[in-house]
Amino acid sequence: METAVALGEVRVSGCRRGLRASQWRLAHDVRSHGGSDRGASLSGRTGTRHSSAAVVLMVLAVAGCATVPAQAPPHVALSLNAASYQIGEPVVATVQVANESKSELVVPALDATTLKFYSAQPGGGVPIKSDPVLPGNLPGESHVLAPRGSVARAFLFTQLTQEPGEWGLVAVLSGCRRSGAGEAMVASYSETAPYRVGETVAFERDRHTGLITRNQAILLARNGAGLSEDAEARALLMPLADSGLSVWVVLLGGGEKWLREAAAFTVNPYSGSVRALEPNEPLQEGQTQ
Repeated sequence: METAVALGEVRVSGCRRGLRASQWRLAHDVRSHGGSDRGASLSGRTGTRHSSAAVVLMVLAVAGCATVPAQAPPHVALSLNAASYQIGEPVVATVQVANESKSELVVPALDATTLKFYSAQPGGGVPIKSDPVLPGNLPGESHVLAPRGSVARAFLFTQLTQEPGEWGLVAVLSGCRRSGAGEAMVASYSETAPYRVGETVAFERDRHTGLITRNQAILLARNGAGLSEDAEARALLMPLADSGLSVWVVLLGGGEKWLREAAAFTVNPYSGSVRALEPNEPLQEGQTQ
């Protein structure tokens, strides 16, 4: 199964290859009431603190393959695009769901309704509910997986790297069921995907929205244009149609003749990528990529 999955794209493969690496695991039990998460907001980070969560850190060693049972639960694997990040760097997490049983498995759309993500620090940290930015409201679709089949989807996070230190991310999937069965199976937990956040600030972000700040967007645009830090600049955060996403539009230079002489750039408030806008070019949703 390829580890690189485009954001919003779902890939299905016939079998899952390889063994899971030994790693520390964050196992927790989150009680839900009426289908909603219960807890208090954690200051400085968007998400939910679960006072009812029990955190267990352990080392798992996988030495071989187990016999495939007829009604094995789905295996949820979580991988990150890097092992270490700097403060403010975006994180791409790929969730892969594999059918390790001998019967067909119905996997619901991998989106915010069926997948929950929790981050925490090892050594007793309280799990924090962490929501991805992308694929956002792009709809997923359910899949019927044959035995040994799998499906994957990637998610972009902008608030997992706000604090330095050792961290871990876990995914919880609900809504899977056996083909022909009406009742959903119990939730499945991934093993923890560990990562480290360094001390260097890569991107300055708003701590509540996770978006790159106005000053950071202007700095990125200036660097992209090869201009000095004191070059005149104006920035406006623009919504992108009905996608729920936004993009920074930065005008550089021009003095009093902004509309005629300013150079225009878009800055992706999620990834930090910079792109020059051609004259009269309309903004499209795809320009956030």
